[in-house]
Amino acid sequence: MIKAVVFDIDGTLTPNISWTVFTNKLGASVDKHLRIYQDFKEDKLTYEKSKEHLLKLWKETGNAHRSYIENLFEKWTIRKEAKNVIKYLKSKGYVICLITGSIDLYAKIIAKRLEIKYFYSNTMLVWDRNSNLIDFHYHRDQGKKKLEQFLDFCQKLKLDPQNCLTVGDDDNDIQLFKYTGKGIAVKSETSYKLEKYAWKKIDNLLEIKDII
Repeated sequence: MIKAVVFDIDGTLTPNISWTVFTNKLGASVDKHLRIYQDFKEDKLTYEKSKEHLLKLWKETGNAHRSYIENLFEKWTIRKEAKNVIKYLKSKGYVICLITGSIDLYAKIIAKRLEIKYFYSNTMLVWDRNSNLIDFHYHRDQGKKKLEQFLDFCQKLKLDPQNCLTVGDDDNDIQLFKYTGKGIAVKSETSYKLEKYAWKKIDNLLEIKDII
């Protein structure tokens, strides 16, 4: 019996990948951001050096301030069907949780806008006393971290993981899909990485209503 539905955010509830859009909205170069990230993935840059380069990129815009970033996330596009399906699921008594590899402030604001109590993120922004961005902490193994967060959510609410649906669109959701056996892959540019582990595949979030 399904009791909870766990959603990814980027590419699932929102149409964009938050990292690159975040960089673009700050006024920085997405190409430079992607080069930094690729060098990090290929171990050409250490974690600390990649952070240093990325923070420098963001700070040079003059917009790396909490109020500016909060305003950015308050205006972030959320899929209309996401609002619809979450309202429906809540009306049926399902518990909703968000687990994202993205930024803590982003997850908090998206959760607030969708009126979702439970949420987890894998990146924490660090601010100075004047609310300027000075650092961030990122978990490289997103899949492992998401699974840890999912199990924490289940423990807190005394839920059997097998009674949870997980909804996502990229490979960092593979471990959740394998663990629950009830993963729903949302069609996207990256969902092909996830589909072979999926219990169900959908083109639109509204299809969840028929599945559940």
